[in-house]
Amino acid sequence: MHQPIHQLISKVSISFLVPLLALDLGFILLHIAARITNLVPNQPQFLITQDGGYAEQFQYAKLLLIVLGLGLLAIRQRSQIFLTWTGIFLYILLDDALELHERWGGVLDRTWQLPMIGSLRGQDLGEILIFASVGIIFLLSLVWSYRTERHQANRRTSIHLFVLLLLLAVFGAVVDMAHMAVSAIASPLWLQRTFTILEDGGEMVVVSLIAAFLYRLVKSKAQPLSAPAPTPVYAEKQGIK
Repeated sequence: MHQPIHQLISKVSISFLVPLLALDLGFILLHIAARITNLVPNQPQFLITQDGGYAEQFQYAKLLLIVLGLGLLAIRQRSQIFLTWTGIFLYILLDDALELHERWGGVLDRTWQLPMIGSLRGQDLGEILIFASVGIIFLLSLVWSYRTERHQANRRTSIHLFVLLLLLAVFGAVVDMAHMAVSAIASPLWLQRTFTILEDGGEMVVVSLIAAFLYRLVKSKAQPLSAPAPTPVYAEKQGIK
């Protein structure tokens, strides 16, 4: 794991990442200032949690750039694995913008009358089931795409993207569930606000990392790849010896 992470860090465009992180930090500080000080008006659009707020619109823009970059790579490289990654991040963008897992989780809760488990409501359990179902579908698609991918460089890139996706899942799923648990037990307000910043701020930073990684990748793959030697799996499927 250490080697892929080291390679990943070396492939991030620092010149592209720094301004993204600066804006992320600015939105986080603006959120804190709006919540606990009188330095800026406590207006919803200044909060990183606000649907349609400034921070969320910036997040949508980054995700859209990621989708476009992956789509461009899929076309240039004629690569199924980049097409799969395009679908994954397109879903993430749509889920963020349209709250798909919240809506579908609510449908599951109302349809199946999901029980409470500890501090988790039926709605929360429905959202977890949606996360798990979508995750399994995308994971199977990635495994198939990885095994049939002919270019070793694209397979390595897929590993890097998977590491970044896991990091995004830590904030989007793990920290989110911890936040729900903390909110359910009437914890102090400062602790709930800390989890809010960890969850939403963490997602913002990871998406910036992915955008900077893909920016450098798209620049480095300006031309289509030449036909490589077939991988063992591909050769077996084609009957090549």
